[in-house]
Amino acid sequence: MLTADRTRTLAPYVFADIDGEIRAMQQKGQSVINLGISDPNQAPKREILESMLSSAKAIDSHRYPPLRGMAGLRRRVAEWYRQRFGVRLDPEREVLITPGSKEALIHLSLAVVDPGGLILAPDPGYPAYAMPHALFGMDQQWVPLIAEQDYLPVISQVRAGDLERAQLMYVNYPNNPTGAVADRRFWQDLVEQARRWDFVICSDLAYADIVYEGRATSILEVAEARSVAVESITFSKSFNMQGWRLSAMVGAPEIIDALYRVESQVNGGVYTPIQEAGMTALEVGPDPAVLESYRERRQILGQGLAELGLRFEWPKASVYFWAALPDRVGNAQEYAGRLLHEARVAVTPGTAFGPSGLRGYSRHGGFLSGMVLGGSLGLVVGSLPIAGRGSRQSFSPSLSAISGAFLGAVAGALVDYGLSRLRAEGKDYRLGKGRVLIAVRTRRPGEVRSLFRRFGASLPK
Repeated sequence: MLTADRTRTLAPYVFADIDGEIRAMQQKGQSVINLGISDPNQAPKREILESMLSSAKAIDSHRYPPLRGMAGLRRRVAEWYRQRFGVRLDPEREVLITPGSKEALIHLSLAVVDPGGLILAPDPGYPAYAMPHALFGMDQQWVPLIAEQDYLPVISQVRAGDLERAQLMYVNYPNNPTGAVADRRFWQDLVEQARRWDFVICSDLAYADIVYEGRATSILEVAEARSVAVESITFSKSFNMQGWRLSAMVGAPEIIDALYRVESQVNGGVYTPIQEAGMTALEVGPDPAVLESYRERRQILGQGLAELGLRFEWPKASVYFWAALPDRVGNAQEYAGRLLHEARVAVTPGTAFGPSGLRGYSRHGGFLSGMVLGGSLGLVVGSLPIAGRGSRQSFSPSLSAISGAFLGAVAGALVDYGLSRLRAEGKDYRLGKGRVLIAVRTRRPGEVRSLFRRFGASLPK
């Protein structure tokens, strides 16, 4: 055979798999509403775009960039930590600019895990945490996250033998896919365990700016963490720059240096205009309207999922609902597959996030701005035969009913550009509870109305 064994046993990356199915359906002329992938659909701030474009006009911008990242961006990251968390970082020794957090998270394992070492990964958790095992053959042990423990890992429940072998532990708060958050006491306890058992903690702080209850905390707020922990931050979710591949790893100097030695061998740094735009992004900050839009979608999507009988904890952060499927729906992959092909709505089966997904979970995301039209769910659910309306546990609709409800819930997802235009132009719209009700003051209402008619929805005159 000309290919390595690992490529024959490596399962397709779940989001690539979903994207492939969606593209195949689109090529047949079928529109698909994607609630599965973590892909914000709003543009970066104007200042960020202008910074990148201006830098791209300079001849020197197209040379190889500094492999540690531009000094100005490293200083700006350090300043962001000081302002946000009261944490002081040395930009020379404790900050490394990386081309995408997913890549850096995986490459970190090459920097800190020896052959025979063990990685502790959260279950459920971001699929990238399982890649060192799949790609490099490193040993891995799942650490359960359950609702009864606020979706926080409990190290005392991990076997002593695994802790003795552990060299790296991934943690992610605010959490994907559960929406849980962690406080400083949690970080303090985790750092103490890492120091006791001598393993590295990697905190993935991807959703620092999408928080509805409380605040995001950094593991580096704990002084002792500087000897055992690093933290990854990304510009993707906070600044709508996911396609730009810009991130940073900060923390323990020894670990940062080890990661730099790996990164410098496998990539050529981040394009200079993108780093310039990153400096501008940290200077101007996230757009408050983006968080508010996520808050709206969270409320509407959560109400709709509850009506459908899916059980979940309301996310305190991020844009995801980690929902237990109703009885008699089938397994998570079957549920996701039938939603995709019958309702043309993509969600992520819980099996993508670890073994806990086998118990019947699915992740539903609210990045699409059309989700603010999810009040139409009430029209569909209101027509379903629900026994015991007040009891979610007694509601076990058929898959076809769920498909229809989801189609109604996201019928307006492809009017994103219409509503985004209304926001950008300062136009007004309002949502009615339980039904689609948009009052629009605009000189071009026909554009929005025509898009609604494509999906069987309506706007008031």
